[in-house]
Amino acid sequence: MTLAEVEPSDIRDFISFLHEVKSSKDKPLSDVYIRDITKTCSQVFSFAQMNGHLFRQNPFVSIKMPKVRKKSDDEPYISEDQVSVFKEAVQEVCGANIFLEYAYMIGLFYGLRREEICGLRWSAIRNGNIHIEHTVSRVNTLVVKDRAKTDASNRHCAILPEINEMLARIKTEQARNRELFGNTYHDSDYVFTWPDGKPFAPDYLTHKFRKIIDSSETLDKRLHLHNLRASCVSILAHRGISISDVAQWIGDSVDTTTKYYLRTCSKNQLQTGQAMADILF
Repeated sequence: MTLAEVEPSDIRDFISFLHEVKSSKDKPLSDVYIRDITKTCSQVFSFAQMNGHLFRQNPFVSIKMPKVRKKSDDEPYISEDQVSVFKEAVQEVCGANIFLEYAYMIGLFYGLRREEICGLRWSAIRNGNIHIEHTVSRVNTLVVKDRAKTDASNRHCAILPEINEMLARIKTEQARNRELFGNTYHDSDYVFTWPDGKPFAPDYLTHKFRKIIDSSETLDKRLHLHNLRASCVSILAHRGISISDVAQWIGDSVDTTTKYYLRTCSKNQLQTGQAMADILF
C-alpha cells in the first residue's frame, strides 16, 4: 500500500495486530512500545503532507493513540526492607568488581536508567553534583548522546559523602589500571568501565542484573534493571519525601513518577487503612 491508499480502518487493524503479536521472547508488546510505533507512523504521514507527497488528510487524525495502562501495585520493586538483601546479592555476584557493584548501587540511589548509568562521566561530576547530561544506549551498536532522554531527565543531583567515597575508590582503581595497562588503556572519561578503560555496555548491566536477582532466594524474580528506578521512587516516597522532590531527583514529571514508578507496599496500605479506622471506629 502507498501512503495515499491507507485508510483509518487499516490503521485500526494495524493497532489491533500490534496488541496480538508477540516479541522475540514470546511476550506481548508493551503499551509504551505500541504507542511509540503508532506515533512514529503518524509522524510519517505528517512529514509526507508537509513535503507535498500526500495530497489528502492525514488518516491518523481520526485515530486515538493507544493508551498506556498504569502500572499495577503488583509490579516488582525493591522495598526499603529488601535493600540489605539486594546489596548482599550484588556483592556476591560482583565480587571484587567495584565498578559493577557501584554501578548498581549508584543506579538505585539516584533512580538512574541504564543508559544514564553507562553514560556517567567524570566531567559530569562537578561542584558537588552529578550531572545527568549524557547517555549510552545500544540497539545493534552503541549509541552515544550528549543529552538525557527528556528535558526533565537532564538534571543534577547532590553527591553525598557515601557516594563520594564510592567515586573516590573507582577513581583510585582506574588510576591503578591506567598504570597497569599503559598505552593499551582506553581513557574514555566514563566512570563505569572494564579494567582496560572500555565503558560498560547497557546490555551487560542488564545481563549481570539478572544473575544478581536469580542468586537471591527472597528477591522477586520478576525484577529487572529498570525497576531500580521504581524502587528509588517508592523508597523515597514511603519515607515522606514529596512526589515533586522525588520527580526532580529522578528527572521525570510528577505525573509520570506517580503513574509509572510509585509502588505501594503492604505496610503503607495498613497504615492508610488504620488512619481511616481510627476516625471511623
